[in-house]
Amino acid sequence: MAGKITVVLAVCLCGVLAVVQSVPYTKPTDIPDTIPRSCADRPPANDYLMVPSPQTCSKFIVCDGDRETVFDCPDGLHFCYAKQYCDFPENSDCTDPTTVRSTTI
Repeated sequence: MAGKITVVLAVCLCGVLAVVQSVPYTKPTDIPDTIPRSCADRPPANDYLMVPSPQTCSKFIVCDGDRETVFDCPDGLHFCYAKQYCDFPENSDCTDPTTVRSTTI
């Protein structure tokens, strides 16, 4: 009996995963040229938009209507505003405000 329950559970989990993975992500087509520093700064036409965190490149804020939700990029990645996803730091347009760059004169 236990073997049958395991098989049914595995089939159900696969069905749920298939549904979750089939949801398409639609990147906003009208991303403003000027990077908003918060959800309140985004243009009115952008009801859904992801903006970089003002504190660090490894976080971003999802603006969805009146809701703001902060997310972390996976370890070692930075949020890229132009692409609207987390990418390697060298491919990102984010300049981390906590990073101090030195120059030699």
